[in-house]
Amino acid sequence: MTYGQVRDLPSSPAALAQKFRRLLDARADPSPAEALLRQYGFVLAVAPLPQPVRRAILRAMAMLPGLSLCGGAVTNAEVHAIALCMRGNTTRTEVVLDTHEGVALAVRERLEAPAIFYPNIQIGALVDSDTFSSAPNHPAQ
Repeated sequence: MTYGQVRDLPSSPAALAQKFRRLLDARADPSPAEALLRQYGFVLAVAPLPQPVRRAILRAMAMLPGLSLCGGAVTNAEVHAIALCMRGNTTRTEVVLDTHEGVALAVRERLEAPAIFYPNIQIGALVDSDTFSSAPNHPAQ
């Protein structure tokens, strides 16, 4: 997404989900809900979002079919996080969210079934991970 596309995101979860679906349709992803979860995670991690849009993305995530809580919570003195997961065709997408700030701390994929793309890789292995060290420090309100 471009900065302009992020700036123009709606604050309605339904309208926001529709906009993301249109943007992702060009890719013809075989697992559209998993692709949406991944994109929501990336936007929550790096974009300067006003709070109403951030809340809309979190609500849109909650409406995704097949979304589940996985791995429990991670807590330390500064961060309380949960991991949300969705199983795709051969991988499981995980988005780790800071529950206080509403930002994604990581977007990961684990192998869930044998796949030609990952020969000799064990089921459950991490096959992709993007970790974000801190919440975006943007002035958006």
